[in-house]
Amino acid sequence: MKKIAVLGLVACFGLAFVYKPNVTLDTYKVIKVTGIITYKKSNKNMLQGDLFPENEQILFKTNDSKAAIISTAKGRFILAPGADKKADVKANLLPASSNISSRSGAVINIIDLQNMFTGNYVVLGKSRIHINKDNFPQNESSFFFLRYKYKGEDISKKLGNEGEKLIFDKEQILMVDGKSISGFDSPEVKLFYTSDGKSSQQIGNFNLFMPSDDELKKETAILLDEVKDKTYAAKVDEFLAYMNDFYGKANKQNAMDWLKTNFNLVP
Repeated sequence: MKKIAVLGLVACFGLAFVYKPNVTLDTYKVIKVTGIITYKKSNKNMLQGDLFPENEQILFKTNDSKAAIISTAKGRFILAPGADKKADVKANLLPASSNISSRSGAVINIIDLQNMFTGNYVVLGKSRIHINKDNFPQNESSFFFLRYKYKGEDISKKLGNEGEKLIFDKEQILMVDGKSISGFDSPEVKLFYTSDGKSSQQIGNFNLFMPSDDELKKETAILLDEVKDKTYAAKVDEFLAYMNDFYGKANKQNAMDWLKTNFNLVP
């Protein structure tokens, strides 16, 4: 059954705003859409870059439907179906993540590693993570490696390093038998460490996401345009929070490097 949603000004509680003719409506811009969402009046699909007023009626046509939307005045929100399963329901305009804690310093011990590599983790191009060399030396016989499923087979992928920095390189990870692949059977991967090239210990398992640069640049351009008057630090925080909502945790230095390369965003 289709879900009809009316956006609300009291967004954090998922309530509908009672429209008054003399009140100026706020406008939202669409950063990203997953699933299928349509505008009730026009029956058109919601698309990236759309602008719509806060009293717009929305139809959620798939169970996974959600969208990242942003208002210069009110900030970023997640548009999702309400919990009510009746035909006429109000949307949940959920507050987006903010003040995301994302490590950029050195990883000291195995607890740091396990805390970092859990849940959803995102790599943007090439991520460099400073690993304490006393606890986790990296050389020809001591190294980290990933294991994932591709076409039903276990693929073990040694991760490179630059001195004490562990390297997650998207292009290298997505290379099997000398050929580039589009992705794994599922995002779940396992991280291991070996100190002798023979025995190994599993650090943890997590979901690894490596979004397309082309798509992410379109989304980020919209996000940065709406927060253009904020400080550098605030823009980075906005980006990290957006990543957390739609992709996964990102290493802060990796995020800053990616933003510098693709948007010339610097302090």
